[in-house]
Amino acid sequence: MYSRTCAGVAALLTLVMASPAASQDDVLYGLYGDAYFGSLLLVSRDTGATLEIGETGVSEPLGMDCAPDGTLWGGLGFMGAGQIVTFDPTTGAATVVGPSGFLEVRALAVAPGGVIYVSVSTGTGDTADGLATVDPATGAATLVGGLYGPGVTGMVGLAVSPAGVLYGVSNESLGSPALYSIDTVTGAATLVGLIEDGPGNPLDAEMFDIAFASDGTLYASTASSSGYFSAFAGVGGSDLWTIDPATALVTAFVGTGDHIANALGFCRAASTTGVFAILPERAGDEGSVDAVIFHGLTLPAGAEVVLRRTGEPDIVGAPVLVEPALHRITTTFDLTGSALGPWDVVVTDATDPGNVGVLPDGFTVEDASLSIVDIVPETGGNDGSVTAVLRAWYVDADATVKLVRGGEEIVASPVEVAFGNPLFAEPATLTATFDLRDRAVGGWDVVVTNPSAPGSPAVVPGGFVIAAGVPPEVSLSLAGPALIRIGRPTLYRLTMRNEGNVDATAVLIVYGVPEEFVWRVSVPPAPFGGITPNAQRTETTEGPAIVLPSIALSPGVERRATLEVEAPAETDFQIRAVLVQGP
Repeated sequence: MYSRTCAGVAALLTLVMASPAASQDDVLYGLYGDAYFGSLLLVSRDTGATLEIGETGVSEPLGMDCAPDGTLWGGLGFMGAGQIVTFDPTTGAATVVGPSGFLEVRALAVAPGGVIYVSVSTGTGDTADGLATVDPATGAATLVGGLYGPGVTGMVGLAVSPAGVLYGVSNESLGSPALYSIDTVTGAATLVGLIEDGPGNPLDAEMFDIAFASDGTLYASTASSSGYFSAFAGVGGSDLWTIDPATALVTAFVGTGDHIANALGFCRAASTTGVFAILPERAGDEGSVDAVIFHGLTLPAGAEVVLRRTGEPDIVGAPVLVEPALHRITTTFDLTGSALGPWDVVVTDATDPGNVGVLPDGFTVEDASLSIVDIVPETGGNDGSVTAVLRAWYVDADATVKLVRGGEEIVASPVEVAFGNPLFAEPATLTATFDLRDRAVGGWDVVVTNPSAPGSPAVVPGGFVIAAGVPPEVSLSLAGPALIRIGRPTLYRLTMRNEGNVDATAVLIVYGVPEEFVWRVSVPPAPFGGITPNAQRTETTEGPAIVLPSIALSPGVERRATLEVEAPAETDFQIRAVLVQGP
């Protein structure tokens, strides 16, 4: 791959967002992704935790905000051709409105009156970015007044306060994150201050975006403590903070989410009635579950919360904590022995019984018995080991996994269990390695057993097929931009695959990254066994190279690595990558 650094744009950013309903009161959305994909997510204002709604289907979404009518607007970076889009809040899918007319949209904010502001790159120099407004009918952007001002560049986040004041954040202008107020008539930016987590102590993090809640609280997302490059690689998560817009001082650290919050935006409910979401949406019929309910009701004095189903006694939530400013209730339901299936979520004002909100069939009580969702891969060869991932509900931390056929069984070893986020009711994953050498071909039952209930295993009849062994054959593809921007991380994606049907290991070698470049190669934790290797620069017979040893590749399953590079000056370079199969 031939590349050249330039003064144009070509950086990638990650996104994050979130909330599963179209009309929601003060629900925080975000964007997650990179130059090749992105997802819309739900972001917790309490913990920073994120829930993926769905993929956007567009490249490099960098900005997002919600209009007063509930429309989620977004702007795309260089890899997305600077287009303006809207997002479906229930699926995450993006619809292209039209080109902004600029190389890159770095940030987006919508004013209370509906005016859409964007921070754009004009392409006339590394510091030439400015404020523009967007025509919602066509997506075309018009510069407000040129540039933000002398020395002000890299405005990566925008937000409009409830009072209509436009703010922006930059990582580049002063060498550390800074907050600005922006004149919406001229585009001129005025420094509020360096973003500090204490007087004289600038925040040591890269800013992604900012967003105002309706109560005036300013939220900000940054790269997590795992580092800026890790954030670009999708490794680790992003941190959520609150900031005083008058002083730029950090007022609180909220928490770290699983995804990268490259863009943030709040949506408010179109009405003030009803219950629009409950998390989790499902739980088993054994024991209690902590739940969070989002609503548009006005509940100044308290509420009663129940799960209701015709012919069944109510499941009463207790204790009940009402947070009126957040339109949120937290409570606990005891589901022991409750009828399986859907239940209505009912919220009633404790002082006004006529003020009721209902989410029909909003919560599901399910059998808390161990069950298997799926296994990947579903087949393997009989001349080696195969590592597979199973997803399962209600599994113990020390669960066992085996394949059974007739009187034979193949016990997996090792088995590693990882639990999903309980708030979002994610299934657990079990990473299991089977030694299939000389085993009979054909279908085998997949059996998972909880030591706490050994007599009630979960079984998928014929769920795994052993086939004649096919030796590993590894393949590699490399994708990324031809032009990168000076001084900003740019990402290249390497996709690795094992075309055989037994486990393989491989060594990844990347040639052509100049010595003066800042670089990082990341392989997310292996979803199918193995460890995440460390990259090292070394000399080879073909010249200097970056080498990652011992990458585990399960049969038929893609594994992705990311290469980020940052160029200090303009230069030509050519990246070449090879994947060498290990023993």
